[in-house]
Amino acid sequence: LRQLNPIAVGGNHDWGCAGLLDKKWFNDRTLKAVLWTEAVLSGEDKEFLKSLPLTQKIDAIGLVHSSLDEPEKFKYVYDIEEAEVCLEESLSHICFIGHTHRPVIFYMKGMDVNYVLENEVRIEDGVRYLINVGSVGQPRDGNPYACYSVYDSNSRIFTMKRIPYDAQKAQDKILNAGLPHIFADRLPQGR
Repeated sequence: LRQLNPIAVGGNHDWGCAGLLDKKWFNDRTLKAVLWTEAVLSGEDKEFLKSLPLTQKIDAIGLVHSSLDEPEKFKYVYDIEEAEVCLEESLSHICFIGHTHRPVIFYMKGMDVNYVLENEVRIEDGVRYLINVGSVGQPRDGNPYACYSVYDSNSRIFTMKRIPYDAQKAQDKILNAGLPHIFADRLPQGR
């Protein structure tokens, strides 16, 4: 990723591995994964993670790992009420998030907030969007396929894509690294 010179934001695991987030923030299982990752990262990798801001804005597009209100607290955005707080905070027409690993498109039209679970949405003028792009490595919406998203700013179409991957190979790597079984066990169920 570093070699691509990305526009990226830091997340809770990035901050944990880079020493920017108190390890008490993580539950026991997740802490094991953070400590393992921290041990295998190079100093250069850690410096890169430390350099990532929590929020970015590019033209009318915002990026944040979790929530726009207090992004350093890594709040989860699961429902309309939590999305509404972000949408009210957003100065962007579109804001992309992650953190929950569950793809969903929240939107605010006037003062009304709603959501759609569509795979493709045309972005409308006068509407604010908060879009969770899903997760390539740990999808948690019941679909075990890797989820990634594409936004074409010319056509103004946002598309979520799903592709199969070798979950067994990923499971083996997780278990061979000595990480908690739950991280491997939930992959085939997309949990």
